[in-house]
Amino acid sequence: MTPELRQLIDTALQHLPADGGGGCPPEKALAMAEYVVSENINYAVEIGVYKGRSFFPTALAQQSIGGQVIGIDPYLKSSARENDLTPEMKVVVNNIIDAWDTVDSYISNMRRIALWGLGNNAMLLRETSEVAVKYLPDGIGMLHIDGNHDIEFVAKDILYYLPKIKNNGLIIMDDTDWDSVRSCLPLLAAQCKLESEHGTWQVWRKA
Repeated sequence: MTPELRQLIDTALQHLPADGGGGCPPEKALAMAEYVVSENINYAVEIGVYKGRSFFPTALAQQSIGGQVIGIDPYLKSSARENDLTPEMKVVVNNIIDAWDTVDSYISNMRRIALWGLGNNAMLLRETSEVAVKYLPDGIGMLHIDGNHDIEFVAKDILYYLPKIKNNGLIIMDDTDWDSVRSCLPLLAAQCKLESEHGTWQVWRKA
């Protein structure tokens, strides 16, 4: 990654503050961007965009190589609610969702795509991942799974999207410290190898 791209990503992250609903750490955002550049991954997909902490660093990396990232997020509170949580955590998560202005997040991300000159490199599909997969071509080089963390939805994201990932493609699994996400990892292990682990997220590679 060039120093110029690193600076662009650092600046973007300053405009995309982390909060309780989603806070991709800078090291993860930079790692995803580095994969795009170093492996020339010109087609990436992200499930669960929220406010764009990982989406926009990936988009800036795609801009540097002439590629594209497609972000999938319905921006609906009903789709964001999660049930596979302890009662205490469910209260915390639901409070965050209740306070979330979904329309503002979607519009803000669309404006950033335009203002940051990413129209050719970033696309937002305001759909559930289950619907969006029908419209996506095969050959995904990097897939970031960070949508609803309930077992049902994590499993669907893996099973529906794995066939669309090219051989040797990457899968970035977020929040692998959550029980619901960990329970779905054997679905990945059937066709992929764990490449690296980073505490709360993992990188897998399709065999």
